[in-house]
Amino acid sequence: MFSKKSCEILKRMRISPDCYFKKLENKFKSEAMLFCKVIEHFDSIDKMGSPDTFMDFWRICKTGYDLESEIFNWAYEFYNNLNHYFNGGVFELFKFKQAEWGSPIVKITRDDVPIASDVELLDNPQKIYRGLASIEHMNKEYAPSWTLSLSEAERFARLTSEVYPDKSQGIVVETMVQGEYIVFYSKDNSEQEVIVEFGVIKSAEIVNL
Repeated sequence: MFSKKSCEILKRMRISPDCYFKKLENKFKSEAMLFCKVIEHFDSIDKMGSPDTFMDFWRICKTGYDLESEIFNWAYEFYNNLNHYFNGGVFELFKFKQAEWGSPIVKITRDDVPIASDVELLDNPQKIYRGLASIEHMNKEYAPSWTLSLSEAERFARLTSEVYPDKSQGIVVETMVQGEYIVFYSKDNSEQEVIVEFGVIKSAEIVNL
């Protein structure tokens, strides 16, 4: 389990320590404790350094694992998550985390967005789309990133099938969301991304393409 200090850092990152550790434990069993060492070691921006800093830490911490192993990739991505957070806060962490390497769920809020948003340009309610794995739709646990563009959602659905071959087929869903639950939108974003408050979307309809 994460230490008290580590839990405090994760909570500031809008990450649930219990949910994240459970995810790691299910994946790596007792070796999940390695991730505790990562956050305890890299607990401030002064500790981050360069990628070589993490490589040196890893060699000391876990000898016998090559740099292509899955646990290394997950741990290195977690280090990158910490780096994004310490340099740019929750918003930068949310934008740049890579889910395919086990990045934890970030429950971003409007208070975490430090720049001007164009939410007022949207309809209220606003129709939004998401390309996702069908298992996400079945579980009704929708991630916060959506789009105004059906074609962008279709692209992400295709990527889901290509990047995550172990997951179910990618699909596109649509729903309506009230403006008060939209965390961020920029009219200049090429993907027309709409970030909604985590947990607000409870249902969506499959788009027949």
